[in-house]
Order: sequence, then C-alpha cells, then structure tokens
Amino acid sequence: MVLDDTLAMEDPMSDRGKTGNEPRVLSGWQSLVIGALLLCGLTAAAVYALMLGVARGHEISYSEIRAASRLRGLCMGQMVFAAELVVDQDGDGKGEYGWMAEVAAAAPPRGRTEPLESAVVHRPLGNTGPHDGVVLHEGYCYVLYLPDGQGNWTRETATVPALDPALADAQETDFRGYAWPAERGRTGWRCFAIDSTGTLRATSMDDPSAFSGVGDPPPADKAFSSTTSWKTED
Repeated sequence: MVLDDTLAMEDPMSDRGKTGNEPRVLSGWQSLVIGALLLCGLTAAAVYALMLGVARGHEISYSEIRAASRLRGLCMGQMVFAAELVVDQDGDGKGEYGWMAEVAAAAPPRGRTEPLESAVVHRPLGNTGPHDGVVLHEGYCYVLYLPDGQGNWTRETATVPALDPALADAQETDFRGYAWPAERGRTGWRCFAIDSTGTLRATSMDDPSAFSGVGDPPPADKAFSSTTSWKTED
C-alpha cells in the first residue's frame, strides 16, 4: 500500500514538546482585517465624541443666548413697570423700578395687596424664594439690585421689602440685573449684566473672574466699575 506523499514525508517527531497552548500566528490578511476593524471602531468613537462636543457647545451657546435675552426682556419690563407707576413710593408721579418678583407678577408690588395681573417680564424670573432672591432658570442664575438711597445697592431677597418713600428717588433712576451660569462650563461660560441704560455687558469665555452657581452672585458694581473686564455686547 502506498502512503500519501505528504503523510509519508511527515516527521513523526515534529509534534514532540507541543502543549496546544502556543500563540496563534495570524496570517497577513487576518491582521489587515482586524486592523481595519479597530481603525473603524476608533474612528466611530472619535466622531461620536466630536458630535457630543459640538452638541454640548451648541447647548451652551443657546443657554447663553437665552440668558442675554432674559436680561434684555427684564430691562424692557422695567421700563413698562416704571412708566405705569406700579410703584410710586413717594407719590411724586414718577414710578420706581421693581424687584423681579414684582415685575414677574409673583408677589404684590410694594404698596399693593395683589400681584400684577400680567407679568411684564418672563414669569419664571419671579421665582425668587428657593435661593433667597437668586432665580435659577434654564441653566442660568439671575439676580436684581436696586439702589439703597445711600449710594449703595440692595440685592433682591426671597421676600419683597415694604414700601419706603426714602428710597423712591434713587429707585426711580436705575437698577442692575445679572445672569451667570448655574454650572460654569456645563450650562454656560459667560456672565451678563444690564442696567437702566439698556446696555448689555458680558464676560469673555475665559474670564477667570466669572461666577458660577446660585451661591456666587456677582456684586452690584462688578460689571460697571471703571476697572471691569466685562465688555459691552451689541
């Protein structure tokens, strides 16, 4: 009987010492396929990460745009509030600017027993109770300052103060509103401020002095001092 040539030439000692656990050597085409699959996986992961970054960037941008818009709306509402003499603490026929809870119809204006029937600003800005005058809304914090009649500023608190004729003249002239991120870097980067001139001011994205969180409201003078880094916005 003639054995197959391959079998006949096979060395019977060739398997001696093999355990069956030797590493498998991939052929060239197998290595190429696996490499291509790994590359595709890494590319997909990179694209996904990029898309998340872009989406996050857009979300932050929209949040900042909303915050700036809320402050501009607050300024317009203050003009209406004062022009309608909703609060006239000294009865001189000149209206004062209001607290956010007043202009948002969340609390009775000073000297009145009922809130406004219609808010003159975005209603959620009147939710001043949970954080002692600081409003948290759509990823941004908001606060309002009114003059105290002594050359300084009083920050809004959870309750509207009583009517005080001694404050009327000062509060007929100005107010200051601020908006800053609830979590800087996640809900926004920039802070914004506005006053009775209607000029919007803002920090830059990389401003190290920017504020973050309900417990970190900007001081009343922060955006308006002669040395401020805040810039006016168009």
